[in-house]
Amino acid sequence: MDAQTWRNQFFDLESQVEQNEKRIQSSRAPRDKRNVKSKLPQLSHTLDTLDTQLTAFSKSPAQYGLNQSEINSLISKMNSLRNKISSLDALCNKGDENTKSALLGDHKYRNIKDSDETIDMTNQQLFTDHKIQQANQDAKLDNISDGLSQLNTIAVDQNRKLIHHGDLMQDLDQNMDIADENMRTNIRRADIVEENSSGGWFSLLIMIALLGLILFSIFSTTMCSWLPGAKC
Repeated sequence: MDAQTWRNQFFDLESQVEQNEKRIQSSRAPRDKRNVKSKLPQLSHTLDTLDTQLTAFSKSPAQYGLNQSEINSLISKMNSLRNKISSLDALCNKGDENTKSALLGDHKYRNIKDSDETIDMTNQQLFTDHKIQQANQDAKLDNISDGLSQLNTIAVDQNRKLIHHGDLMQDLDQNMDIADENMRTNIRRADIVEENSSGGWFSLLIMIALLGLILFSIFSTTMCSWLPGAKC
């Protein structure tokens, strides 16, 4: 491996370490820690390979177009990168229980273990999720309250309609009683008229009969006087 290839591999390794370091510091989620921790053996292996090659460079710098000052600079960078990888390993092994306990507050909750849903969530994510759930619950309670208010309004309106219908039924019942009384009165009047009408026809018949007898008597007397030899 020549010096330029070594530098390219070193810079690539340094970039990977910095990216993983930023990932751990910004997230600190257990899943991210596990992902970074799984990469540490490969990073350490690449570092050991570069260290072996750097040892070869230091034995004969001129052969690789280097001088001692450059060798010392590369060794310093290697040591710094090794420290960063060690720091990554420490961050991956460091727990986050203290901050979670502080977030939960009461000591009786500090022994609660993470569920499958929260195990990979950071404190900020837990707090945000809690706020979202609380907001959703508040929204549901508001909807329930609005629904109850609407039901109360409907119930009051229905009660008013029932009272109005009751008044209408009462008025209708009174009108029916009045109509029934009027009908009974008219029936009684019709009966009286019918009775009076029946008596009048009977009297008229008697008068006609009497008139007929009178006329017959008069007619008989007149006829008798007209007939010769009749004894009247």
